[in-house]
Amino acid sequence: MAKSQWAVTASLKHITGKTGDYGASDTRFLHLWTVQPTIDNASGTAVSGGGYSPVSCSGDFPTVSTSVSQVTNNAIIQFTTRTTAAWGTVVAFSLHDTSSTGSDMYCVAALDNAVTISSGINVKIPVGSLVITES
Repeated sequence: MAKSQWAVTASLKHITGKTGDYGASDTRFLHLWTVQPTIDNASGTAVSGGGYSPVSCSGDFPTVSTSVSQVTNNAIIQFTTRTTAAWGTVVAFSLHDTSSTGSDMYCVAALDNAVTISSGINVKIPVGSLVITES
């Protein structure tokens, strides 16, 4: 997982006691990408059409494990019901502070395996399948 450029800057401000950029909202949205964006939230291609919308996932992560610097989803993360149009081949995910891809992006990571979302597939991420690691 790579922190976005925005998150790196906000973290440094927070650590050094400067005015931070972290918003008051604890809501996070999981976005899916067919082309992975860069850490400055540019050049990617977000999934669109077919009833896609990013999903709020703030309550789906337990306390971060300090021994391994990672967090894993403890609830099923389910996207909106997909219409008949395919979403394409999903290669990455990101976490944002809003449902807009133009919002502040906290992190972005490639999937271990690309997943093609075609007609008839409802997208659910099983418990324990989304692991976010800080290095």
